Amino acid sequence: DGSLKGDSQTGYVLALAFDLLDENQEKQALDHLINAIQRRQNHLSTGLHGIRYLLTVLSESGQLDLAYQLLMNETFPSWGYQISQGATSLWERWDGWTPEKGFNNRSMNSFNSYAFGSVGQWLYSTVAGISAGAPGFREIIIRPRPGGGLTYAKATYDSVRGRIRSDWGIKEDRFILKVTVPINTTAKVYLPTPNADTVTESGIPVRESFSIRLIESAPEYTAFEIGSGNYEFHCPR
Repeated sequence: DGSLKGDSQTGYVLALAFDLLDENQEKQALDHLINAIQRRQNHLSTGLHGIRYLLTVLSESGQLDLAYQLLMNETFPSWGYQISQGATSLWERWDGWTPEKGFNNRSMNSFNSYAFGSVGQWLYSTVAGISAGAPGFREIIIRPRPGGGLTYAKATYDSVRGRIRSDWGIKEDRFILKVTVPINTTAKVYLPTPNADTVTESGIPVRESFSIRLIESAPEYTAFEIGSGNYEFHCPR
């Protein structure tokens, strides 16, 4: 009948991530995914296949706050729970070790596994805001999307063209973004203000800069194009 039923977070995530649904089914799947998470007191239940896309699907579907909630949880099952139990790398199983049961099945219980570590891609692309705008990072997108109570984040990525840096912080009512763009590349930088007149770079209004070009304004952001170099943007939060 074209409807979607069940409680599989992984099934909904993969269907949305790979664009397998029509418009009506997409809405159903997203609603079911949100409900499935909420029924678990805002905790995930995805395994190896769904975890890679879970936070991306949520943040790209207007559920950024929920994505951050899953990221910041410290109770089981979550990344924060592993950290609270002394993890210094990401485990193969959410319950690789628990106070109640100790170690899980020793035949499949790695304490250094990529699968749940795929959250790193979301940390880079959404929290730090670094992603490719063209193959080989010839063009770069810098678009951090703060949330979850975080007041700062920084990351570097050593691309084939050189090191890319995104380093942002929130101080009182100001958003500060430090960016490094490698040579022979350009970057689109998104700042969380709709008014380009309120943005400065290295203390100078961007409107007065000959090397920074305004490319887009929207209710939630302003975007600029910049060339290689080091920048420090300030704008109202």
